[in-house]
Amino acid sequence: AQHTLRREFSRITASLKATCKTAQHTLRREFSRITVSLKVIYKTAQHTLRREFSRITASLKAICKTTQHTLRRELGRITASLKAICKTTQHTLRRELGRITASLKAICKTTQHTLRRELGRITASLKVIYKTAQHTLRQNVGLMVEQLERKWPELEQRCQRYTVLIRLDRPIGILLLLWPALWGLWIAAAGMPDWHVFIVFCTGVVLMRSAGCVLNDIADRDFDQHVARTKNRPLASGSISAREALVFAITIILIAFLLVLTLNRLTIQLSFIAIGLAAIYPFMKRYTYLPQFFLGLAFGWSIPMAFAAQTGNVPRVAWVLLIANVLWSVVYDTMYAMVDREDDLKIGVKSTAILFDDADRIIISIIQLLVMSALLLVGKQLEMGMFYYLGLFIASGFFLYQIRLIWNREPENCLKAFKNNNWFGMTVFIGIMLNFLFIES
Repeated sequence: AQHTLRREFSRITASLKATCKTAQHTLRREFSRITVSLKVIYKTAQHTLRREFSRITASLKAICKTTQHTLRRELGRITASLKAICKTTQHTLRRELGRITASLKAICKTTQHTLRRELGRITASLKVIYKTAQHTLRQNVGLMVEQLERKWPELEQRCQRYTVLIRLDRPIGILLLLWPALWGLWIAAAGMPDWHVFIVFCTGVVLMRSAGCVLNDIADRDFDQHVARTKNRPLASGSISAREALVFAITIILIAFLLVLTLNRLTIQLSFIAIGLAAIYPFMKRYTYLPQFFLGLAFGWSIPMAFAAQTGNVPRVAWVLLIANVLWSVVYDTMYAMVDREDDLKIGVKSTAILFDDADRIIISIIQLLVMSALLLVGKQLEMGMFYYLGLFIASGFFLYQIRLIWNREPENCLKAFKNNNWFGMTVFIGIMLNFLFIES
Protein backbone atom coordinates (compact mmCIF):
# COMPACT_ATOMS: atom_id res chain seq x y z
CA ALA A 1 0.00 0.00 0.00
CA GLN A 2 2.88 2.38 0.83
CA HIS A 3 4.42 1.73 -2.60
CA THR A 4 1.09 2.30 -4.31
CA LEU A 5 0.48 5.53 -2.33
CA ARG A 6 3.92 6.86 -3.24
CA ARG A 7 3.34 6.11 -6.92
CA GLU A 8 -0.10 7.71 -6.88
CA PHE A 9 1.22 10.74 -4.94
CA SER A 10 4.03 11.16 -7.53
CA ARG A 11 1.50 10.94 -10.36
CA ILE A 12 -0.86 13.45 -8.70
CA THR A 13 2.08 15.81 -7.99
CA ALA A 14 3.18 15.65 -11.64
CA SER A 15 -0.40 16.33 -12.77
CA LEU A 16 -0.73 19.29 -10.39
CA LYS A 17 2.56 20.77 -11.60
CA ALA A 18 1.42 20.46 -15.22
CA THR A 19 -1.92 21.99 -14.31
CA CYS A 20 -0.22 24.87 -12.43
CA LYS A 21 2.05 25.63 -15.37
CA THR A 22 -0.90 25.59 -17.76
CA ALA A 23 -2.96 27.84 -15.40
CA GLN A 24 -0.01 30.20 -14.90
CA HIS A 25 0.51 30.52 -18.65
CA THR A 26 -3.23 31.11 -19.18
CA LEU A 27 -3.35 33.78 -16.40
CA ARG A 28 -0.38 35.62 -17.85
CA ARG A 29 -1.94 35.62 -21.30
CA GLU A 30 -5.30 36.81 -19.93
CA PHE A 31 -3.63 39.52 -17.76
CA SER A 32 -1.72 40.79 -20.80
CA ARG A 33 -4.94 40.88 -22.81
CA ILE A 34 -6.81 42.70 -20.01
CA THR A 35 -3.92 45.21 -19.62
CA VAL A 36 -3.99 45.99 -23.33
CA SER A 37 -7.79 46.37 -23.19
CA LEU A 38 -7.55 48.75 -20.19
CA LYS A 39 -4.90 50.90 -21.92
CA VAL A 40 -7.15 51.19 -24.97
CA ILE A 41 -10.15 52.06 -22.74
CA TYR A 42 -8.07 54.64 -20.75
CA LYS A 43 -6.87 56.35 -23.92
CA THR A 44 -10.42 56.44 -25.32
CA ALA A 45 -11.83 57.81 -21.99
CA GLN A 46 -9.06 60.43 -21.76
CA HIS A 47 -9.78 61.64 -25.27
CA THR A 48 -13.55 61.73 -24.52
CA LEU A 49 -13.01 63.64 -21.23
CA ARG A 50 -10.83 66.24 -22.92
CA ARG A 51 -13.41 66.75 -25.65
CA GLU A 52 -16.25 67.03 -23.08
CA PHE A 53 -14.21 69.40 -20.86
CA SER A 54 -13.51 71.68 -23.82
CA ARG A 55 -17.21 71.67 -24.68
CA ILE A 56 -18.25 72.44 -21.10
CA THR A 57 -15.61 75.24 -20.86
CA ALA A 58 -16.89 76.82 -24.05
CA SER A 59 -20.48 76.60 -22.75
CA LEU A 60 -19.52 78.22 -19.44
CA LYS A 61 -17.68 81.04 -21.20
CA ALA A 62 -20.76 81.71 -23.30
CA ILE A 63 -23.00 81.63 -20.21
CA CYS A 64 -20.63 84.01 -18.34
CA LYS A 65 -20.61 86.50 -21.20
CA THR A 66 -24.41 86.41 -21.36
CA THR A 67 -24.77 86.73 -17.53
CA GLN A 68 -22.24 89.59 -17.38
CA HIS A 69 -24.12 91.51 -20.07
CA THR A 70 -27.45 90.89 -18.25
CA LEU A 71 -25.99 91.97 -14.87
CA ARG A 72 -24.57 95.17 -16.33
CA ARG A 73 -27.91 95.99 -17.90
CA GLU A 74 -29.80 95.28 -14.62
CA LEU A 75 -27.24 97.24 -12.55
CA GLY A 76 -27.63 100.23 -14.81
CA ARG A 77 -31.39 100.06 -14.47
CA ILE A 78 -31.22 99.75 -10.67
CA THR A 79 -28.72 102.64 -10.46
CA ALA A 80 -31.00 104.86 -12.50
CA SER A 81 -33.96 103.93 -10.28
CA LEU A 82 -31.94 104.70 -7.10
CA LYS A 83 -30.85 108.09 -8.48
CA ALA A 84 -34.47 108.97 -9.23
CA ILE A 85 -35.54 107.86 -5.73
CA CYS A 86 -32.67 109.85 -4.11
CA LYS A 87 -33.62 113.01 -6.00
CA THR A 88 -37.27 112.62 -4.97
CA THR A 89 -36.30 111.84 -1.33
CA GLN A 90 -33.83 114.73 -1.20
CA HIS A 91 -36.49 117.15 -2.44
CA THR A 92 -39.01 115.78 0.09
CA LEU A 93 -36.44 115.96 2.95
CA ARG A 94 -35.54 119.56 2.09
CA ARG A 95 -39.20 120.52 2.08
CA GLU A 96 -39.83 118.73 5.43
CA LEU A 97 -36.64 120.17 6.93
CA GLY A 98 -37.71 123.66 5.95
CA ARG A 99 -41.09 123.11 7.52
CA ILE A 100 -39.57 121.68 10.75
CA THR A 101 -37.03 124.55 10.93
CA ALA A 102 -39.81 127.11 10.60
CA SER A 103 -41.79 125.33 13.33
CA LEU A 104 -38.73 125.21 15.62
CA LYS A 105 -38.01 128.89 15.08
CA ALA A 106 -41.57 129.74 16.03
CA ILE A 107 -41.34 127.48 19.13
CA CYS A 108 -37.95 129.01 20.09
CA LYS A 109 -39.32 132.54 19.83
CA THR A 110 -42.32 131.61 21.99
CA THR A 111 -40.11 129.70 24.48
CA GLN A 112 -37.54 132.50 24.58
CA HIS A 113 -40.23 135.03 25.35
CA THR A 114 -41.69 132.74 28.06
CA LEU A 115 -38.22 132.04 29.52
CA ARG A 116 -37.39 135.73 29.65
CA ARG A 117 -40.64 136.46 31.42
CA GLU A 118 -40.11 133.56 33.89
CA LEU A 119 -36.46 134.48 34.39
CA GLY A 120 -37.43 138.05 35.19
CA ARG A 121 -40.00 136.82 37.70
CA ILE A 122 -37.49 134.37 39.30
CA THR A 123 -34.79 137.08 39.42
CA ALA A 124 -37.16 139.46 41.16
CA SER A 125 -38.09 136.71 43.66
CA LEU A 126 -34.41 135.87 44.29
CA LYS A 127 -33.58 139.52 44.89
CA VAL A 128 -36.35 139.74 47.46
CA ILE A 129 -35.17 136.47 49.10
CA TYR A 130 -31.52 137.63 49.03
CA LYS A 131 -32.38 140.94 50.66
CA THR A 132 -34.45 139.16 53.32
CA ALA A 133 -31.71 136.55 53.92
CA GLN A 134 -29.03 139.25 54.03
CA HIS A 135 -31.01 141.21 56.58
CA THR A 136 -31.67 138.06 58.66
CA LEU A 137 -28.02 136.96 58.40
CA ARG A 138 -26.81 140.37 59.52
CA GLN A 139 -29.15 140.23 62.49
CA ASN A 140 -28.04 136.64 63.40
CA VAL A 141 -24.33 137.41 62.91
CA GLY A 142 -24.73 140.50 65.00
CA LEU A 143 -26.39 138.48 67.75
CA MET A 144 -23.69 135.80 67.53
CA VAL A 145 -20.92 138.39 67.67
CA GLU A 146 -22.57 140.05 70.66
CA GLN A 147 -22.95 136.68 72.41
CA LEU A 148 -19.38 135.74 71.55
CA GLU A 149 -18.06 139.07 72.81
CA ARG A 150 -20.09 138.66 75.95
CA LYS A 151 -18.97 135.03 76.51
CA TRP A 152 -15.43 135.36 75.16
CA PRO A 153 -13.80 136.21 78.52
CA GLU A 154 -15.54 133.19 80.04
CA LEU A 155 -14.49 130.92 77.13
CA GLU A 156 -10.94 132.22 77.33
CA GLN A 157 -10.81 131.56 81.06
CA ARG A 158 -12.27 128.08 80.53
CA CYS A 159 -9.68 127.26 77.87
CA GLN A 160 -6.94 128.51 80.19
CA ARG A 161 -8.29 126.32 83.00
CA TYR A 162 -8.23 123.23 80.76
CA THR A 163 -4.75 124.19 79.54
CA VAL A 164 -3.58 124.30 83.16
CA LEU A 165 -5.46 121.06 83.90
CA ILE A 166 -3.54 119.11 81.24
CA ARG A 167 -0.28 121.03 82.00
CA LEU A 168 0.18 122.36 78.47
CA ASP A 169 1.66 125.43 80.14
CA ARG A 170 4.33 123.11 81.60
CA PRO A 171 5.61 120.87 78.75
CA ILE A 172 8.37 119.28 80.86
CA GLY A 173 6.12 116.27 81.55
CA ILE A 174 5.48 115.75 77.82
CA LEU A 175 9.22 115.83 77.14
CA LEU A 176 10.05 113.38 79.94
CA LEU A 177 7.48 111.01 78.49
CA LEU A 178 8.56 111.62 74.90
CA TRP A 179 12.27 110.81 75.23
CA PRO A 180 11.86 107.15 76.32
CA ALA A 181 9.35 106.61 73.50
CA LEU A 182 11.87 108.01 71.00
CA TRP A 183 14.68 105.91 72.51
CA GLY A 184 12.65 102.76 71.96
CA LEU A 185 11.38 103.79 68.53
CA TRP A 186 14.82 104.69 67.16
CA ILE A 187 16.47 101.53 68.51
CA ALA A 188 13.62 99.29 67.28
CA ALA A 189 13.79 100.82 63.80
CA ALA A 190 17.61 101.01 63.69
CA GLY A 191 17.42 104.78 63.17
CA MET A 192 14.74 104.75 60.47
CA PRO A 193 11.29 104.63 62.16
CA ASP A 194 8.10 104.37 60.16
CA TRP A 195 6.65 107.88 59.88
CA HIS A 196 3.11 106.73 60.64
CA VAL A 197 4.31 105.02 63.85
CA PHE A 198 6.39 108.10 64.72
CA ILE A 199 3.40 110.46 64.37
CA VAL A 200 1.10 108.11 66.34
CA PHE A 201 3.58 107.86 69.23
CA CYS A 202 4.33 111.59 69.40
CA THR A 203 0.62 112.42 69.38
CA GLY A 204 -0.09 109.62 71.85
CA VAL A 205 2.56 110.96 74.25
CA VAL A 206 0.86 114.37 74.37
CA LEU A 207 -2.62 112.85 74.77
CA MET A 208 -1.72 110.25 77.42
CA ARG A 209 0.36 112.72 79.43
CA SER A 210 -2.61 115.11 79.39
CA ALA A 211 -5.00 112.33 80.42
CA GLY A 212 -2.59 111.25 83.18
CA CYS A 213 -2.46 114.82 84.56
CA VAL A 214 -6.27 114.99 84.65
CA LEU A 215 -6.58 111.59 86.38
CA ASN A 216 -3.85 112.58 88.85
CA ASP A 217 -5.67 115.83 89.70
CA ILE A 218 -8.97 113.97 90.12
CA ALA A 219 -7.32 111.55 92.57
CA ASP A 220 -5.42 114.31 94.44
CA ARG A 221 -8.04 117.07 94.43
CA ASP A 222 -8.51 116.78 98.21
CA PHE A 223 -4.76 116.74 98.87
CA ASP A 224 -3.84 119.51 96.41
CA GLN A 225 -5.84 122.05 98.42
CA HIS A 226 -3.30 121.74 101.25
CA VAL A 227 -0.14 121.99 99.13
CA ALA A 228 1.14 125.47 98.31
CA ARG A 229 2.35 124.50 94.81
CA THR A 230 -0.91 122.75 93.78
CA LYS A 231 -3.71 124.57 95.61
CA ASN A 232 -4.49 126.74 92.58
CA ARG A 233 -5.00 123.83 90.19
CA PRO A 234 -8.45 123.87 88.51
CA LEU A 235 -9.83 120.82 90.37
CA ALA A 236 -8.37 121.85 93.72
CA SER A 237 -9.75 125.39 93.36
CA GLY A 238 -13.13 124.13 92.10
CA SER A 239 -13.05 125.99 88.77
CA ILE A 240 -13.58 122.63 87.00
CA SER A 241 -15.74 119.88 88.46
CA ALA A 242 -14.47 116.32 88.90
CA ARG A 243 -17.18 115.03 86.56
CA GLU A 244 -16.13 117.40 83.75
CA ALA A 245 -12.49 116.46 84.26
CA LEU A 246 -13.30 112.72 84.17
CA VAL A 247 -15.27 113.08 80.92
CA PHE A 248 -12.41 115.11 79.46
CA ALA A 249 -9.84 112.46 80.48
CA ILE A 250 -11.91 109.61 79.03
CA THR A 251 -12.29 111.55 75.78
CA ILE A 252 -8.53 112.07 75.51
CA ILE A 253 -7.85 108.39 76.25
CA LEU A 254 -10.37 107.32 73.59
CA ILE A 255 -8.68 109.55 71.00
CA ALA A 256 -5.29 108.05 71.91
CA PHE A 257 -6.77 104.54 71.67
CA LEU A 258 -8.18 105.30 68.21
CA LEU A 259 -4.65 106.21 67.14
CA VAL A 260 -3.31 102.91 68.54
CA LEU A 261 -5.95 101.01 66.54
CA THR A 262 -4.05 102.00 63.37
CA LEU A 263 -1.08 99.88 64.58
CA ASN A 264 -0.63 96.11 64.85
CA ARG A 265 -2.36 93.69 67.22
CA LEU A 266 0.49 93.35 69.76
CA THR A 267 0.70 97.13 70.19
CA ILE A 268 -3.07 97.30 70.77
CA GLN A 269 -2.81 94.59 73.45
CA LEU A 270 0.05 96.43 75.19
CA SER A 271 -1.96 99.67 75.11
CA PHE A 272 -4.49 98.23 77.58
CA ILE A 273 -1.65 97.81 80.12
CA ALA A 274 -0.61 101.42 79.45
CA ILE A 275 -4.17 102.64 80.18
CA GLY A 276 -4.25 100.55 83.37
CA LEU A 277 -0.92 101.99 84.57
CA ALA A 278 -2.09 105.54 83.85
CA ALA A 279 -5.28 104.89 85.83
CA ILE A 280 -3.74 103.29 88.95
CA TYR A 281 -0.64 105.49 89.32
CA PRO A 282 -2.45 108.51 90.91
CA PHE A 283 -3.72 106.28 93.76
CA MET A 284 -0.37 104.62 94.58
CA LYS A 285 0.83 107.50 96.77
CA ARG A 286 -1.95 106.61 99.23
CA TYR A 287 -0.78 103.01 99.73
CA THR A 288 2.96 102.82 99.01
CA TYR A 289 6.09 104.89 99.39
CA LEU A 290 7.13 103.83 95.88
CA PRO A 291 4.64 105.57 93.56
CA GLN A 292 7.60 106.76 91.47
CA PHE A 293 8.20 103.18 90.30
CA PHE A 294 4.63 103.02 88.99
CA LEU A 295 5.18 106.39 87.32
CA GLY A 296 8.29 104.94 85.66
CA LEU A 297 6.29 101.99 84.36
CA ALA A 298 3.55 104.30 83.08
CA PHE A 299 6.04 106.65 81.44
CA GLY A 300 8.27 103.87 80.08
CA TRP A 301 5.58 101.53 78.77
CA SER A 302 5.89 103.34 75.45
CA ILE A 303 9.23 101.50 74.99
CA PRO A 304 7.83 97.94 74.56
CA MET A 305 4.93 99.43 72.61
CA ALA A 306 7.40 101.13 70.25
CA PHE A 307 9.23 97.85 69.63
CA ALA A 308 5.92 96.06 69.10
CA ALA A 309 4.69 98.69 66.65
CA GLN A 310 7.94 98.82 64.69
CA THR A 311 9.07 95.17 64.68
CA GLY A 312 6.04 93.10 65.79
CA ASN A 313 7.80 91.71 68.90
CA VAL A 314 9.42 92.88 72.15
CA PRO A 315 13.06 91.69 72.45
CA ARG A 316 15.11 91.47 75.65
CA VAL A 317 16.84 94.82 75.05
CA ALA A 318 13.45 96.56 75.20
CA TRP A 319 12.92 95.36 78.77
CA VAL A 320 16.43 96.46 79.76
CA LEU A 321 15.65 99.88 78.31
CA LEU A 322 12.34 99.90 80.23
CA ILE A 323 14.21 99.14 83.49
CA ALA A 324 16.60 102.04 82.77
CA ASN A 325 13.63 104.36 82.23
CA VAL A 326 11.85 103.20 85.41
CA LEU A 327 15.00 103.93 87.42
CA TRP A 328 15.41 107.29 85.69
CA SER A 329 11.77 108.15 86.50
CA VAL A 330 12.44 107.35 90.17
CA VAL A 331 15.39 109.76 90.04
CA TYR A 332 13.59 112.77 88.59
CA ASP A 333 10.25 112.22 90.33
CA THR A 334 12.01 111.88 93.68
CA MET A 335 13.61 115.27 93.02
CA TYR A 336 10.12 116.58 92.17
CA ALA A 337 8.72 115.06 95.38
CA MET A 338 11.48 116.73 97.43
CA VAL A 339 9.85 120.07 96.50
CA ASP A 340 6.61 119.10 98.30
CA ARG A 341 8.06 116.83 101.00
CA GLU A 342 7.03 119.02 103.94
CA ASP A 343 3.44 119.42 102.64
CA ASP A 344 3.22 115.69 101.84
CA LEU A 345 4.25 114.80 105.39
CA LYS A 346 1.48 117.02 106.76
CA ILE A 347 -1.31 115.57 104.62
CA GLY A 348 -0.08 111.95 104.69
CA VAL A 349 0.91 111.48 101.04
CA LYS A 350 3.67 108.91 100.46
CA SER A 351 6.66 109.20 98.13
CA THR A 352 10.24 108.02 97.69
CA ALA A 353 11.41 111.45 98.90
CA ILE A 354 9.81 110.67 102.28
CA LEU A 355 10.99 107.03 102.19
CA PHE A 356 14.63 107.94 101.49
CA ASP A 357 14.56 110.72 104.13
CA ASP A 358 18.10 111.99 104.88
CA ALA A 359 19.65 109.38 102.57
CA ASP A 360 17.82 110.80 99.55
CA ARG A 361 20.88 112.29 97.86
CA ILE A 362 22.96 109.10 98.28
CA ILE A 363 20.13 106.82 97.08
CA ILE A 364 19.41 109.09 94.09
CA SER A 365 23.13 108.94 93.19
CA ILE A 366 23.06 105.13 93.40
CA ILE A 367 19.94 104.95 91.20
CA GLN A 368 21.60 107.30 88.72
CA LEU A 369 24.52 104.86 88.55
CA LEU A 370 22.06 102.02 87.95
CA VAL A 371 20.44 104.04 85.14
CA MET A 372 23.82 104.55 83.47
CA SER A 373 24.67 100.87 83.96
CA ALA A 374 21.42 99.80 82.31
CA LEU A 375 22.02 102.16 79.39
CA LEU A 376 25.58 100.85 79.04
CA LEU A 377 24.18 97.30 78.98
CA VAL A 378 21.79 98.36 76.21
CA GLY A 379 24.73 99.77 74.26
CA LYS A 380 26.72 96.55 74.74
CA GLN A 381 23.83 94.33 73.62
CA LEU A 382 23.23 96.47 70.53
CA GLU A 383 26.97 96.99 69.84
CA MET A 384 26.51 100.76 69.78
CA GLY A 385 29.21 103.06 68.47
CA MET A 386 31.17 106.05 69.75
CA PHE A 387 28.33 108.59 69.47
CA TYR A 388 26.06 106.59 71.78
CA TYR A 389 28.69 106.39 74.52
CA LEU A 390 29.59 110.04 74.01
CA GLY A 391 25.91 110.88 74.58
CA LEU A 392 25.94 108.81 77.81
CA PHE A 393 29.10 110.58 78.96
CA ILE A 394 27.52 114.02 78.45
CA ALA A 395 24.27 112.81 80.08
CA SER A 396 26.21 111.67 83.15
CA GLY A 397 27.41 115.26 83.49
CA PHE A 398 23.76 116.35 83.79
CA PHE A 399 23.28 113.75 86.55
CA LEU A 400 26.24 115.22 88.48
CA TYR A 401 24.81 118.71 88.02
CA GLN A 402 21.45 117.54 89.39
CA ILE A 403 23.08 116.08 92.51
CA ARG A 404 24.79 119.43 93.05
CA LEU A 405 21.43 121.22 92.74
CA ILE A 406 19.60 119.00 95.26
CA TRP A 407 22.48 118.80 97.72
CA ASN A 408 21.02 121.46 100.06
CA ARG A 409 17.42 120.22 99.45
CA GLU A 410 16.22 123.70 98.55
CA PRO A 411 12.79 123.35 96.87
CA GLU A 412 13.65 125.80 94.09
CA ASN A 413 16.87 123.96 93.18
CA CYS A 414 15.15 120.57 93.47
CA LEU A 415 12.63 121.77 90.88
CA LYS A 416 15.50 122.93 88.65
CA ALA A 417 17.12 119.50 88.99
CA PHE A 418 13.83 117.87 88.03
CA LYS A 419 13.52 120.03 84.90
CA ASN A 420 17.17 119.43 84.02
CA ASN A 421 16.30 115.76 83.35
CA ASN A 422 14.83 116.91 80.04
CA TRP A 423 18.40 117.58 78.90
CA PHE A 424 19.47 114.14 80.09
CA GLY A 425 16.75 112.40 78.05
CA MET A 426 17.45 114.54 74.99
CA THR A 427 21.21 113.90 75.16
CA VAL A 428 20.70 110.14 75.30
CA PHE A 429 18.33 110.35 72.33
CA ILE A 430 20.79 112.45 70.30
CA GLY A 431 23.49 109.85 71.00
CA ILE A 432 21.19 107.04 69.78
CA MET A 433 20.17 109.02 66.70
CA LEU A 434 23.72 109.98 65.73
CA ASN A 435 24.87 106.40 66.27
CA PHE A 436 22.39 105.01 63.73
CA LEU A 437 22.79 108.01 61.42
CA PHE A 438 26.54 107.50 61.06
CA ILE A 439 26.14 103.71 60.82
CA GLU A 440 23.81 104.27 57.83
CA SER A 441 26.29 106.77 56.34
